[in-house]
Amino acid sequence: MLHFADLKSPEKSTLIARHIAKWHKVKADDVLPFESTLFKTYYKWLAAIPKVFSKPEVEASVRTFITRDRLKAELDDLSAQLQKVDSLLVFSHGDINPNNIIYNTEQNKVDFIDYEYGSYKPRGFDLGNHFCEHTGFDCEWDLYPDEAFQRKFLREYLEAFYNSDDSNASTPTAVSEEEVTKLFAEANKFSLAANLGWAIWGLVQAELSDLDFDHIGYAKLRIDEYFRRKDSYLAL
Repeated sequence: MLHFADLKSPEKSTLIARHIAKWHKVKADDVLPFESTLFKTYYKWLAAIPKVFSKPEVEASVRTFITRDRLKAELDDLSAQLQKVDSLLVFSHGDINPNNIIYNTEQNKVDFIDYEYGSYKPRGFDLGNHFCEHTGFDCEWDLYPDEAFQRKFLREYLEAFYNSDDSNASTPTAVSEEEVTKLFAEANKFSLAANLGWAIWGLVQAELSDLDFDHIGYAKLRIDEYFRRKDSYLAL
């Protein structure tokens, strides 16, 4: 598995970008419905948040920063906003973080593992979610990739997507700056969905999980970043 610092490596980030493109070329509509599961999943998670948490300290903590009604309103609004984004529907891994990336040193290649969240989703989600994963489980938002890094990553992704092994093109398809700019906006808009969704997941896990992890603290970090970035990212 990779470490979070590896995500910034020029060599490894290129491999990851190209492998995401390879994933997004997979055709799975013979076994999965060809429709986005992104917000359907989020609404299911929202319904799983207890009206009152079983631990009083958890209930008190959650009430300091969010309510179920506010989460529902944000899901409704963000879903409507992202429907306006022309994001290709693809077979998405759904959780491309370092723990789910295997690096083969001999072959200099990466593979993804843990397909728990694999389904059809807009391609912007895998990209935006992966950028969020650069910040680690501690959500150190100053580690979120800057525009220069993202543009290089997204160009690698598009070049691999257009010029995959199954392409019949006799000459490589060039990627324009306009296409990179469009995908940059797309990825960052869908990073909002990543933050909102994983915040809801954290609240569900706070009730159900026995792991020694601060799910409430994690949920708060994700929801705070969602609100902090919402207006600026939707304006891209």
